[in-house]
Amino acid sequence: MRVFGTFALTALLACGTSMPANAQKPAGPNATDAALGPMAATIRNRVGEWEVQAKLQFTPKTRPVVIHARATSRLLGDRWLITEFTDESRDPAMPSFAGLGVNGYDPDQRHYVGYWVDSSRGLAIPVTGEYDPKSGVFRTVSVERQRNGKSVTVVSETRSVDANTEQTTFTAPDADGRPFVRMQMTYTRAQPTR
Repeated sequence: MRVFGTFALTALLACGTSMPANAQKPAGPNATDAALGPMAATIRNRVGEWEVQAKLQFTPKTRPVVIHARATSRLLGDRWLITEFTDESRDPAMPSFAGLGVNGYDPDQRHYVGYWVDSSRGLAIPVTGEYDPKSGVFRTVSVERQRNGKSVTVVSETRSVDANTEQTTFTAPDADGRPFVRMQMTYTRAQPTR
């Protein structure tokens, strides 16, 4: 994602254009909340270090794999949540894994947008999301290219259990088109080291 950010900044500077009015940082006492959208408090709470346990199941017939990871989230310009994800499992049967997510609120489209990249694939995955304040569920949809070249739609739902715990479930269709849970993740705020 840093490459994309560098490319975008270079393109803006090279063209000598200014940023569109809606890309300017909002002014006023609730500027950060406006820039972060309807789930501003939740996004601000995500800033920090998190211990992650992920249960992966690539197809309904494969044995689930559990990995342990660390996620570090920070805000960029009070607008974008940047999350770096590093596998800490050290399972010799699994290749090492790292990922980077960039997510923010698009005020024109009135939904969340983002990208996910990771060390296992040579592609960026665009993500769109909606927040339901009544249920507290953040739901995203992404279309991912599989290794066989086919596309698959993945839906995730994230719920805050409490201020220090979030759970995310990723659902995708199996080979017959039936939905199955392919990943469940639990984020727990990391305790400060002493």
